[in-house]
Amino acid sequence: VSSKHLTVACPRFDKMLSGDWMEAKQIYLDGCRHVDLEGNFDPAALGILLNVLHGKTRIIPKTLDLDMLTKVAVLVDDFGCNEAIQIWSDLWIQKLEIELPMVSEAASEEYLKNWIVISAVFGKPSVFRKATQLVLLHGSDSINSSGLPIPATVDESINSKRIDLIQQLLDVLYNLIDTLNGNDGLYSGEHRCVLLGALLRQMTEKGIPWTRPDAPFSGFSFEHLAKCIIEFWTP
Repeated sequence: VSSKHLTVACPRFDKMLSGDWMEAKQIYLDGCRHVDLEGNFDPAALGILLNVLHGKTRIIPKTLDLDMLTKVAVLVDDFGCNEAIQIWSDLWIQKLEIELPMVSEAASEEYLKNWIVISAVFGKPSVFRKATQLVLLHGSDSINSSGLPIPATVDESINSKRIDLIQQLLDVLYNLIDTLNGNDGLYSGEHRCVLLGALLRQMTEKGIPWTRPDAPFSGFSFEHLAKCIIEFWTP
């Protein structure tokens, strides 16, 4: 590969090959300088990125699947070459974006994390908003970046908002249980028992515990919990 191409496109290589680093000074027997990349980078993704940086347009794939685009995004984030690859990343994302599910549809956490990485690295705010909204509505556990370049503040914000949304639904449900268990005069004793029994039975059928669960509410998603509550019927 050409060190000139890499140093122009990637700040990381510019520092590595222009400063006092060993990689900048040592010339090996093959007449080249060698660079050891730290990180568990995918070889195929690295090949695609290097071909883009070297302008080998004929062999650059016109489409990438979500997994490969995520691997390329991880490299781009590490190398800092977002601008150099923008034309290609725009093309890849445009062809993949139509696969993003509607907000009303569930998707796997890994799938949505990949979209969060891609939208964050390549600066796609509309895609980022949609992916994070899907996580908020359909996520059944706290999101974990799992080594992906998702800023900690993004993880924390998504997890906090998800907990707040679910907490609001649970407050409605368990406050109703407290009311039916109380003696505030709103219901007769017999009526209260009938309503409470029906509610607890339906909660059991839908897998909702009788006692309030603790945050982060693993196993619960806002969308599923809201649907369950809407479907409750009164005898």
